[in-house]
Formats: sequence, structure tokens, C-alpha cells
Amino acid sequence: MLVYALIFLTFLLLTFSWLFGIFWGFVFGLWYGKSYWKFSEHTAERVWKGFRELFIWDLLHYYFKFSVIYEDKEAYMMAKSQPCVHAMHPHGLMAITSILGFGLYGTSTDCPKDVLIATSRLVYKIPFVRDIGLWLGGIDAKYEVLTGAIDKGHSILILPGGVQEMVLANRSRLDIYTKHKGFARLAFEKNSPIIPIFAKGENRVVIMLNAFNGLKRWFIAKTGYPIPSLFIGPLPTKLTMVIGKPMFPSDYTSLEELHKAFYENLSELINKHESNPVGQII
Repeated sequence: MLVYALIFLTFLLLTFSWLFGIFWGFVFGLWYGKSYWKFSEHTAERVWKGFRELFIWDLLHYYFKFSVIYEDKEAYMMAKSQPCVHAMHPHGLMAITSILGFGLYGTSTDCPKDVLIATSRLVYKIPFVRDIGLWLGGIDAKYEVLTGAIDKGHSILILPGGVQEMVLANRSRLDIYTKHKGFARLAFEKNSPIIPIFAKGENRVVIMLNAFNGLKRWFIAKTGYPIPSLFIGPLPTKLTMVIGKPMFPSDYTSLEELHKAFYENLSELINKHESNPVGQII
């Protein structure tokens, strides 16, 4: 009888444990789901300043020997008294320069503060990854969301090269993809200064492995994401964020003129700060 009683008690415990787990899993799902239902990636309401300034991020800055160079810091600070559109190239595979310079700046006094980072909506679909993205100042890169952020007085960071520039990531070349005009249109329509930024070293953070290229092209065509991307890294590469002089849309007569002038200024930054750059403006 004792054996049967123990078996019965074990069955009850397992059953209640299972039900207990389902119940609390359901409760957690409802609680965590609020973050999705509120579309926090559209409002930037979950930016966590304390998280961005944690001293532990200084270790990442040290690993990448990260530094910031201003072409004209006084002009930049004056321009940033209003909402600005920061535009950074190259994107690289991991966009580490943008994360260290605008998201996880730790105790650095050189990094620009209070800038939102336009990020692919895929980031906000993945549980817990979305939370980190929101804490470090991420918002959805949809045009409507970015215009709303500018209207609310926020400065934003955009990486115009997008997926196309991610695919071009190469340690031995510096290729810049220039076909996207959304960032320039945003600045032109809102009359917000554009800040050209060169992410020196970003293309050298990883070693891309030449594998599954056909499958990757298929995923890009179907989803817009370069999956699978096989690489070695991130490697301890010196990263320098070069912040150029502000460009004011009122100085240009059209969107096309502003867009062209931006890449002329970016080319000057690259040629000034990158010794013997090998690559092309695409």
C-alpha cells in the first residue's frame, strides 16, 4: 500500500507542478506581452538612461579602443539644440560603432547623448532582445515613427546603408551604399540638420565567411535580412566615430541636391581619416 501511496502522491505533485508552471507561464506572458501591445518601439518610452550609462560598457569601449572625433564640436552642439538626423556609414554586419557611440556609451563624456537609434523592426520581435534594444534608445526605423520622433523633439541616428551595406561588409574593402534617400527626405521635410558620421573600422570588426550565399540571397529577397551570415568575430578592432560638420537643409534647393552633398561630405571624411581607403561609393 505504501508503494501505491507514493506513486499517487508523485503523480499529484507532477500534475500540480505542471499546472503551476502553465499558470505562471500564462501570467508572465500577459505581463510581458504589455511591452508588445504598447508598441514601445514607436514611442521611445522605455529608454533607460541608467542602462546606457553603466560603467560596464566601458569594457566594450576598451575592447574596441573606441573613440570619438568631432570635426567641429561647437557647431555640432549648436545644431543639436534642435532635432538632428545623424546618418552613419558604413553599417557593417553588427553596427557596433552606432551601439557604442549612441546606445551603450557608459561613462564616456565624448559620445552624443539623448539620441534615438533607428533599428530594424526584427529586433523588436524577439523577446528580451527587444528590451535591450528599447533600453539603449532604439526605435522602429519606419519612416512614420521617425517623423513622429522628430516632431517630439528627439534627435535620431540612421544607418542609411541598411541591409545592402551589411552584405557589403568586408575587412579589405570599404564600400558605401548610397541609394537610400529616406534619411535625407526626413531631414529636408522637417528642416532638421543632417550630421554625417564615418564609422572608421566598422568594416573590419568581423571576417565574413563565404558560405551559403545562394540561401542568403534568397532570404534577402524574401525577408530583407541576410540570413545566414557566417563570420568570425567580433575582433578587437579599433573603432573611431568621426562626427562631421552639420548640414542644414535650408542651404539646398532640393532633396537630390542635399542627398548628393551629404555623400560628398562623407567622402571627404573618409578620405581625411582613412588612410588609403579601398572601395567604392555605390
